[in-house]
Amino acid sequence: MRTQLQRPFDPFDKLRASRLRVTTSGVFTRPWGRRAGFTLTELAVLIAVGTVLSSVLVADLTQTRTMLLRQACAANLKQWGMAIYLYAQDYNGTYFYSALNQAFDDVESPYSRYFGGSDPDATKRTMRICPAVAARKTQEVLNVSPLHTYSMPIATTFAGGGYATVGPDQHYFIGLNIRSVPYPSQYLLLIDSKGNTLTCGGLISAVTQINTSSGDSIPAMNRHGQGSVNCLFGDFHVENVSTQTLHQVDGMSCVQGNPWFMMD
Repeated sequence: MRTQLQRPFDPFDKLRASRLRVTTSGVFTRPWGRRAGFTLTELAVLIAVGTVLSSVLVADLTQTRTMLLRQACAANLKQWGMAIYLYAQDYNGTYFYSALNQAFDDVESPYSRYFGGSDPDATKRTMRICPAVAARKTQEVLNVSPLHTYSMPIATTFAGGGYATVGPDQHYFIGLNIRSVPYPSQYLLLIDSKGNTLTCGGLISAVTQINTSSGDSIPAMNRHGQGSVNCLFGDFHVENVSTQTLHQVDGMSCVQGNPWFMMD
């Protein structure tokens, strides 16, 4: 007759068997009588942790989007720099500001052919708007909008004992010569602004005010969320400049010669 072996006594058997037990209401409970699940305190902690994590994630995504738009605007200005440089190479250093009924950023301006592309008009409409602004517009609006968000300053030249803003000739043409700039790395060619006519002393108003006629509702200094704007300079480098620096530049004398606007 085969003898049946018994398993040795284990003092934890009863504990394992009573891990969950059914009450008269049919709810599984722990052996000490508490319901399985989270307490209100535990839920509150979980919700608080989730809120903190989501706020950090949203802030990080917003910062990343802002950085990408700022870089896209800088890339726009670099392309403008290349177009101005190529135009100036063809015309002995002169670059186009305006002529009769035509500004530098109009679709039909001479710079259009230097941007390339199969549709120069569409390319120009894209290039004259900061991507941070274009991102808030539909393509249909961009196709017909007169919106432009860059300003090309009118230079000052020495005349009559001081510097004065360059005026148009008899054909209403304003041509500025990049070879006449004494400090190219400080000379301002383009600035992300409200798209207005810009002369010496007007930088802060250009980046802090809103051009309601253009359809943009955010000042240039807030487009990238940093209180700064992108600028293209005479040596064709692009720099993100703070409004504090722009205040300092506006405080320089225009008559004695402001290097951001000055030609020989």
